[in-house]
Amino acid sequence: MMSFSVKPFLISNTPRSFLLVFLQSFVPTLVVLALMVGGYFYINYLDQLDKTKAYEIAKTELGHRAIEQFIQKITADVRILAESVTLQRMLQNPSAQNTADLAQEFEAFSRYKGIYDQIRFFDESGMEVVRVNYESGRALIVARDKLQQKHGRYYFKDAFRLERGQLYISPLDLNIEKNTIQRPYKPMIRIGTPVFDRDGRKRGVVLVNYLAVKYCSVLSY
Repeated sequence: MMSFSVKPFLISNTPRSFLLVFLQSFVPTLVVLALMVGGYFYINYLDQLDKTKAYEIAKTELGHRAIEQFIQKITADVRILAESVTLQRMLQNPSAQNTADLAQEFEAFSRYKGIYDQIRFFDESGMEVVRVNYESGRALIVARDKLQQKHGRYYFKDAFRLERGQLYISPLDLNIEKNTIQRPYKPMIRIGTPVFDRDGRKRGVVLVNYLAVKYCSVLSY
């Protein structure tokens, strides 16, 4: 009678051998595949990061350009007002009629522009000579008895000490009327320049008030 025996270790070792072969064959492949996928996503992340940085740089540059254009437009307006022929006529002869003519010119300018909360001319003492307020879409000439002395206000002193052609741009602050902060709050930027008569004498300051909420809209890119 023929007999045979099966070696126990062959059966018991087969799963272990298969697992070892599997690990030796596929794990390195999986590692390489994982590295490739990870590398792809990392490179894609860096690319997106570069694009984001480039976008932010471009956005900042556009913002700077918009601010420069905004300042240029307002300073050009201030120079136009300061060099007004009507203003020069009033300086030569400060009659009631010439002062009224200047007020009408400022009123028309305010109405046409529609962006200045106030347009003013101060004499050398800091007294408002002409003032136009822009409220609810209307330009309004302020009556003579409502004009105010602003000699102590920093923006008048800083603008008045400048030389011909120089421009003053104030820091952002709240508007003050009759020594009281105006409510609702009106954050302002003021732009002004000294005014000289035909004889070269410094005679006052032209100043415009620009609402800061409109300025902030320039920055919202």
